[in-house]
Amino acid sequence: MDAETPPLPWTTRHVLISLAVIALAFAIVIGSIAGIINVIDLTRWGQHVLLLAATLLLQAIMALSVWHFAVRPIHGRWSLLGFRRIRPISTTLIAIAGTTLCQTLVIAYVLIVTALGLDALIPADPFESWDINAVSFAVIAVSAIVIAPLVEEIFFRGFMYQALRRSMPLWPAVILTGIAFGVAHVDPAVMIPIAIVGIILLGIYRWTGNLWSSIITHAGYNTIAVAALAVRTWGA
Repeated sequence: MDAETPPLPWTTRHVLISLAVIALAFAIVIGSIAGIINVIDLTRWGQHVLLLAATLLLQAIMALSVWHFAVRPIHGRWSLLGFRRIRPISTTLIAIAGTTLCQTLVIAYVLIVTALGLDALIPADPFESWDINAVSFAVIAVSAIVIAPLVEEIFFRGFMYQALRRSMPLWPAVILTGIAFGVAHVDPAVMIPIAIVGIILLGIYRWTGNLWSSIITHAGYNTIAVAALAVRTWGA
């Protein structure tokens, strides 16, 4: 895929600028949320709404960064990011295999760190303290299954990886993209397994040459987490 991709209108410098803007926005958003919570006595539901809104805002900034540096200069063409025609059967099979591999490796990671007694590295349920209702569940589901896979795959695999790959060898580009994907999820306990998932998604992207394959796999992986949340909330 790399050898066949034409010259890109964006570079590693554009990726670094985007990451700096996202990091600054994250700091401002988190600071604003902390300030609002200290000034206004919000219910737990209100705090969760703020967190969801902040997540959507940061994803919007990621999408705008890609648009500004990668899509706008080529007059709205998304193909250079890796969007190709979907082959339904092969894409579905790849997504199933990729989702299964991601889940298997994450479970293996959890079992290993648990056996080693590394409690700080055991991922916790991010929604454990949430009072989930139909509205909050719908927002979480749409964000996790639709918005996050689309925006994150465009940014990390289509935008970031391609720029890094043109300025460094394959494996450094793969590893740096995976690390960035893990760090973007903020929680130290999930950075390693999410980085592993990111590398798998990148492998799918490279193998198929189609960003839709990694997007659908990412969506499948998140769907399992959302389904588990539904079972935990209403299944008992």
